[in-house]
Amino acid sequence: MARAGMADFDARLDEEIANLGFYLEHHQYSPEEISAQQDAVRTMAHKARLRGMFEDLETPDARAEFVSKLEKDISEGGELSRGLEDTTLKTLMSEFSGVIKLMPRHSTVWSLTCPLGSAKASLLL
Repeated sequence: MARAGMADFDARLDEEIANLGFYLEHHQYSPEEISAQQDAVRTMAHKARLRGMFEDLETPDARAEFVSKLEKDISEGGELSRGLEDTTLKTLMSEFSGVIKLMPRHSTVWSLTCPLGSAKASLLL
């Protein structure tokens, strides 16, 4: 569901949350427990939505741009950051920044070659 796309994400999430409520009510959960479970699922879904959007980006530069866009969106209360508290969003941004730092900066293949009988090695980029 988190990769369903922005267009119908909210509609599908609302439908799943409602179905969860019916299920929990059928199993005689209290209204407070139902509400708590629905809130937890909604938060998990929005976190998964942002993680999915981030993971779909392939380069460190694209991912860094996403983090910048998310940071701006948080300050403006925009569409991207909807459904999550500021502390959760900041935690996700830290997670994303850590992933970016671990990514190789170049996606080229490095190959060390040294022909037999030659002391010369070359580095191909």
